[in-house]
Amino acid sequence: MEDSSSNIVSVYPDPLIITQSRNSNYLESQLNLSNLTNEYVIFKIYNNQHDLYSAKPSTSFIPPKEKAVVTIKRFKKDNLSSITTNDKFLLLFYTISRVINDKEEAKEAFKSKLYNQESKQETMISILFKDNAHENDLLESTYTYNESILEDIGDDIIKGIKAYSDANESLKKQSNSINQRIKEMENKIGILKTQKQLKSDKEKAMKDDKNRFKSDDNDFSKILIVLMVLLGLLVGANFAKMFNKF
Repeated sequence: MEDSSSNIVSVYPDPLIITQSRNSNYLESQLNLSNLTNEYVIFKIYNNQHDLYSAKPSTSFIPPKEKAVVTIKRFKKDNLSSITTNDKFLLLFYTISRVINDKEEAKEAFKSKLYNQESKQETMISILFKDNAHENDLLESTYTYNESILEDIGDDIIKGIKAYSDANESLKKQSNSINQRIKEMENKIGILKTQKQLKSDKEKAMKDDKNRFKSDDNDFSKILIVLMVLLGLLVGANFAKMFNKF
């Protein structure tokens, strides 16, 4: 094992405990890899028993400050007593000064040696098998391991809930602000409609008054003409009487 102070990735657990799986054809367990840096890390996994073990993914990447899980499988269950510390996995890690999006890019980075060679970390993991006789030891180890994972998951869930709550509160405030603006606009529109209606009613009333005054003036003119005609007839009749006397 290397000095942990120089590590760019934390590997857990070590040694790796192979446990029973639901599939009768193999045993399995998991390695948890935590990127301790602010850069992308690419990794490659080797083992000394290719016919017995597999690691998936065997070549991949870990984003900055994030984690990756590698599934380790042992394909043969027979002769399990032969599993000793001689069964090992070698994990090779490098930081890389670029963004890695998938496993294929990680493989190409290894092939082309695009990584930072000075950042190299080699970690050797031993393989152990716990049968039913050691069930208590296995449960204790698994409990500690799961407790650590649950703490991480719990923190992530709490952060997620808080982020959702903050976002929801922000949306509520924005919605209330928009609704208030809509009400203000509706009030302004209502006032404008009322003012427009009052102006229309005023103009109509003024027009009606003007037409009425005009009609009254016409009637008065007609009456005045009639009076003048009658007055003229009366004056003419008086002159006629006076003329006949002479």
